[in-house]
Amino acid sequence: MEWNDPNRVRVTASKDFIRLLLSNNNLHKAGIFDFAGSSGDANGDGIDDYYLRVLQDFVYVSDTTGLFTADSATESGGTPLYLSFWYLLDYVYNRRESEYGHAILVLTDGEDNKSDPITSDSVINKAKNYGIPIYAVGLGDTGSVDFTELKRVANSTGGVFANAVEANALETVFNSMGFGLSQGYSKVIAKITPIPGTGSSIFGKIKITSGGNTLTKIWQFVAP
Repeated sequence: MEWNDPNRVRVTASKDFIRLLLSNNNLHKAGIFDFAGSSGDANGDGIDDYYLRVLQDFVYVSDTTGLFTADSATESGGTPLYLSFWYLLDYVYNRRESEYGHAILVLTDGEDNKSDPITSDSVINKAKNYGIPIYAVGLGDTGSVDFTELKRVANSTGGVFANAVEANALETVFNSMGFGLSQGYSKVIAKITPIPGTGSSIFGKIKITSGGNTLTKIWQFVAP
């Protein structure tokens, strides 16, 4: 991501995400992991660091010192996305605490290219079996990066997918994810009368306030 996020907006967005979790409940826990790191098994967990590297194990979100200094995620390399999910799901599940809900939030700017024989279906089945939803953020223009499978993984496991076309959108996207992970999601259904004609551009704004925080989001689509 050193080329499409040279200012490391993802780090600022991630810290704001932690702050949002903390403002909601200081008993939340978070861990930070990455993939495509160096080959080898530096921490002796039996997993090649290329597929799963622990930058900060699970701690209370009040431990901002530990979480905020774990910002050395790999900026380049391959994308063993599904194999990384495979190992991380086991890691989270084996460390689960009964009083907590568990979820994974991933940021990637590429399509999986090094996970054979693990597939998106393998990940979906394991995540559903473990009861761990996957939330995903795809960085990049969907015209050049195909996030279709990643979106399917998120939707199929009970998570949410969001696309940040440019790095500057990451703070807004992570803020939205923070609201959802800490307080849940609400579905809003609106009926438009009269029905707009095919090809009409429809847009609006929704403003949500919860827990002392306010999020405003503009939505837009073209009528089918």
